[in-house]
Amino acid sequence: SEAQFFANYDVMAQRPTDGATFAPINSIYYLEATQGGTIANSGLKPRVRTNYELGFKQTLSTNSAVSIIATYAETRGDFGLIRINQAYPISYNTYGNIDFSTTKAFRVEYELRELGNISLTANYALLFADGTGSNINSQQALIAANQPNLRTLYPMDVDIRHKLVAILDYRFDEKDKYSGVMIGKFPVFADAGVNFIFNARSGAPFTSYKQAVSEAQADLGRVQRSQIDGNPFGSRMPWQYRVDMNFSKNFEVAKKQKKERGTSSYNVNVFLWVQNLLNQKAIDDVYQYTGLPNDDGYLSSPQGQQYISEQASRQSFIDLYSTKVNNPYNFTFPRLARLGVKVSF
Repeated sequence: SEAQFFANYDVMAQRPTDGATFAPINSIYYLEATQGGTIANSGLKPRVRTNYELGFKQTLSTNSAVSIIATYAETRGDFGLIRINQAYPISYNTYGNIDFSTTKAFRVEYELRELGNISLTANYALLFADGTGSNINSQQALIAANQPNLRTLYPMDVDIRHKLVAILDYRFDEKDKYSGVMIGKFPVFADAGVNFIFNARSGAPFTSYKQAVSEAQADLGRVQRSQIDGNPFGSRMPWQYRVDMNFSKNFEVAKKQKKERGTSSYNVNVFLWVQNLLNQKAIDDVYQYTGLPNDDGYLSSPQGQQYISEQASRQSFIDLYSTKVNNPYNFTFPRLARLGVKVSF
């Protein structure tokens, strides 16, 4: 058996988006007339992400191996919303390099190569991602609460604690070795293969509310707020499962050329790629009071019941409201199939 150690060190600097740095003169000139808005900061510096990786790979047999990998990454000078108090002519919000985050991960991988016609790759990852902000506007609520300098580490939206991925691949034999299904003299599955990709991961964190908030009426100006239940990002969405499939077959096409050049060939690959093969209804986002993707809990709350009683048509309001909160974007995509052809010369 063979053992192998490896290490990796990487530093990446990323510039902020144009929306955070492009500050035309009129945004300053009309500052007093646009109170409450956010001004871009042309003095923002790039955020710097440093990655460390240390791993060990052990060969188990001639066609299998296992790897153990530990990674650590930190981001400094990340972009975050800040409040400039006592500025002239008014206090205002802008962006600064104030946020930071850390990511710690432990990964185990297993590889099985060409055991007959089968190959298998599987890995499990345990990840912890904490930071002072998941996005550039994460501090907006703290600024509204007059606590702009409060910085606390919370799980980030990428803090997917558990993740499992397995790829099972089956390759049929080539033409000269093929002994499978035939139609006449045509080898149906020669130079063909199919692979399945199995994905499972724990839910992303979110912040729970203590009372129902009317999410569907926010566009009408009925913006409500609620106290959080527990810690920020202290709740978890459900686990997600998905299976993808890719079937492909190669055809070698001979092309006759001029006599002195002989013949040449090019390869045609026909594939069928099916995402979410089992048509799983995976949840991508939830409402913060109920933890459900299709119900914010407002209709059954005391406030909602009172509002329903004031409507001219109660059932119509309930039906329309339920349709509004049943947001399709709270779910991942349904089964999606792609049939395609790739030609290589």
